[in-house]
Amino acid sequence: MARPGSAGPRREMAVALAAPPPPPIQTVRTFFPETWIWDLVEVGESGSADVPLTVPDTITTWETEVFCLAPSGFGLAPLVELTVFQPFFLELTLPYSVIRGERFELKATVFNYLSKCIMVSVTPALSSDYTLTPVRDVQDSSCLCANGRKTFSWTMAPSVLGVLNVSVSAAAVQSHAACGNGVVNVPERGRVDTVTRGLLGKAEGTEKSHTYNWLLCPTGEALTEEVEVQLPQNVVDGSARISLSVLGDILGRALNNLDGLLQMPYGCGEQNMALLSPNIYILEYLRNTNQLTPAILDKATKFLTSGRRVP
Repeated sequence: MARPGSAGPRREMAVALAAPPPPPIQTVRTFFPETWIWDLVEVGESGSADVPLTVPDTITTWETEVFCLAPSGFGLAPLVELTVFQPFFLELTLPYSVIRGERFELKATVFNYLSKCIMVSVTPALSSDYTLTPVRDVQDSSCLCANGRKTFSWTMAPSVLGVLNVSVSAAAVQSHAACGNGVVNVPERGRVDTVTRGLLGKAEGTEKSHTYNWLLCPTGEALTEEVEVQLPQNVVDGSARISLSVLGDILGRALNNLDGLLQMPYGCGEQNMALLSPNIYILEYLRNTNQLTPAILDKATKFLTSGRRVP
């Protein structure tokens, strides 16, 4: 029995503190262009240039072609391939556009190029812009062994117009279940791949357009014109849109890129005159409206000179 003021038996306790697991390797991929790098780079006397670029998120192999123009000639570099890859990734399959209310099958395929089997969980992001219904007998998690793939499907129905962002995530999760003849393995840091793709929601019905034109003649003061646009009674909800353009030319859009109508005369006398005469009228109009550039003048002059020489 311990006396007051005396120390009792000492007991020592050892507490082991385990370090928290590191966060998973998470990738968010949103940039999927069909083509990449259309740049003009100036190369100095060194003959080389460094161009920093961000590789797109597409898991693929890019083929690069480079050519060089110089006063001394033309140079073409050999074909070079750039492979973009990660051992665990998700791929979405969906159309470019869909009619509002139309249903289609959204597919998410998970690829496992890790060395062991893993348990994969696939989760689509919820949104008020569309509804997702899992396809029958398809679960949101599955065993996926090395060099394997698994496809998860949902029935999707967009409910709004415009661009919809569809996001799906795939993650390697903890599991004690057997995977084939092996045990499920979770990577040391875990892996999560999230893919976001755009889907264009179009309106149902048949598209119709109406054009209205107004001629305004200001006299040095501010001029205001109020116009009331009447929409059809059976217009599809949310599909109406209006575009407005103001041009300082009485002929409006008809004369944009007018120099593109210049043509090389050819053929018999009648054909030659039919192509030669418009060149003269176009040249005169561009000169009188101060739109004539040296390049257009040189082009038109060559056409007129060639037209005069046609027998």
